[in-house]
Order: sequence, then structure tokens, then C-alpha cells
Amino acid sequence: MIRIHRIICKTVAVFLLGVLLGPGNPGHANEDLYPEIQPDPVYTPGEVVGIQMRALGNNHTPFENAGIALTFRFASPGNRLITGPLQRFAMLFENPAYQPMLDHQALEIGESVIVNGLAMVPVIIENHSGERAGYMFTLSQQSQAPYENCWMTDKVVRVRLPKSGSAVY
Repeated sequence: MIRIHRIICKTVAVFLLGVLLGPGNPGHANEDLYPEIQPDPVYTPGEVVGIQMRALGNNHTPFENAGIALTFRFASPGNRLITGPLQRFAMLFENPAYQPMLDHQALEIGESVIVNGLAMVPVIIENHSGERAGYMFTLSQQSQAPYENCWMTDKVVRVRLPKSGSAVY
């Protein structure tokens, strides 16, 4: 019963984050919301990516670089070894490949594909000028405490999007 209650609470937290920080919504989340959102086995790979991207889309809500901090929280331990600490991780978003992730206007998250224990989740974002950018998230399910069975992001790669009107095969 406690486990079911926890799952319901986490699901409500993800829903509230989506409502409060969803694309196109200015978002006014209170500061207590972010500490509640931690890696948890109840989150699917797509939900993890959604949490990260919605936070980045409203990077300065409820405080400066809150979205980057939340995104780093869901980076796998191996990813953190390479990209961390948080201050260095934040500098990644100065790179032209990743800068569009901050404060994007619209977000599309594709279906997760899980192969050999890795989840791939495609994302397309659009900025306020209508420019689009694509990314492929790779996540793995962690095997050690404190993140046992949690899906966490190992890497994010910018991908080329087809030109408008062209077919994708």
C-alpha cells in the first residue's frame, strides 16, 4: 500500500511539473517542487526526459539555472563523472549544440526504444523564432544504490532534422 501511494505521489509530481512548466506556459512553480523530483524507479525513460526538458524549457523557474540543476540530478553517475560538477555541466549549455534546449517554446518527445538495457528517446524542440532542433537521449537503468532501477541520462546527442516537407525513411 505504501508503494502504491508513493507511485501515485510521484505520478502527481510529474503531472504537476508538466502543467506548471509545460512548453508555452510561463510556469510559476514554487521552490518546494524541485526538491521533490528525484530519480526514482517509477519514472519511465520518456518521463525522465520529459522532466529534464520541461525544466530546461523554463530554466530560470523557480530560480536561476534551476532547470540545469534538475537536469544534472537525472544525469547518470557515469555521465556526472565526465560532465560534472554542476558548474561545469551548466557550461555545456553555452555550446551552440545544446544552447537551444534552454527556454525552448515547444517540445515533442518521441517513443522510447529500449535495446540491450539502453533506452533511446528522441526529442524535437522549437524556439521562440520557430527554429527546430533534434536530440537523442540515451538512458540506462542504474544497478547500484542510491539509484538502483532508476532510468538516468547517459548522454544527449544533437541530431540533424530533415528539412520541412522532406520525407523521412
